[in-house]
Amino acid sequence: MENLVAECKKCEKNAAETFAKFIQHVGAERVASLGIVRNKIALVSRDISPIYSASQKDVGNGLYVLTNIPIATKKEDILYIARQFNINVKVEII
Repeated sequence: MENLVAECKKCEKNAAETFAKFIQHVGAERVASLGIVRNKIALVSRDISPIYSASQKDVGNGLYVLTNIPIATKKEDILYIARQFNINVKVEII
């Protein structure tokens, strides 16, 4: 089991950056394979949404993660992703 600590607004300058960093750590392609959809678009995608382009962060390999979601949803997503890939993660919203 892998261990990771992600504390929103502490690891990075904001929750969106912490969320994107977590996705990068896990592997954006692995996360994309889960098929998570937020705001009617894939959480991790190769496509840039005309509506959410300012809220899609580059996570490498031509993939982008949508960060325009509530912090509580980011936490839920991190926990879900961690369970799917057997990653021991601690998430604190501070």
